[in-house]
Amino acid sequence: MTEAFQFNESISNPMIIELNVLIDIYDANYQKALSYLSSKDIDVIEIQRYYINLKSLHYARVYNLMNMPRKAFEYYDSARVKLESGILKNPEDPRLYSAVGFVFAGLGLKEKAVEAGKKGVELMPINKEAFRGVYRVEDLARIYVMVGEYDKALDLIKLLLSLPGPLSDKSNLFRSTT
Repeated sequence: MTEAFQFNESISNPMIIELNVLIDIYDANYQKALSYLSSKDIDVIEIQRYYINLKSLHYARVYNLMNMPRKAFEYYDSARVKLESGILKNPEDPRLYSAVGFVFAGLGLKEKAVEAGKKGVELMPINKEAFRGVYRVEDLARIYVMVGEYDKALDLIKLLLSLPGPLSDKSNLFRSTT
């Protein structure tokens, strides 16, 4: 008999926080995700050098899934202010453009969302950084989904599946050696 893994609620590791929230979102346990987010004294969730996420962006996503557009808009706009400020301070960080692309998509600003996502890819292209570049392309695909450009998203997903990386079976990163 195996017990289900339980995350320690006092953990402050950004990756664990991110995973906890995502698990609750995928399980459609939105109240639990909101409760968990409110219990954490963090604002920026930075996962190594792969991406930056904001607590306010997670709130926006959850409220959007709960069909509470006004609350979602408030949090998307709050995230926008923080991310645009971050871009002014560090205009060469592609993660910030991907994140603000999600925000613009959430705010209904399709052109700005796609432009920001493309800027993230431009700053971290796969041919410059094979591993981290795939995250920018994945983010652009997610932005395309958010703005209803499904064919463009599928084209990027096909590209990602053809390359070594976390979404394809062409990477040994996540395979067991046994």
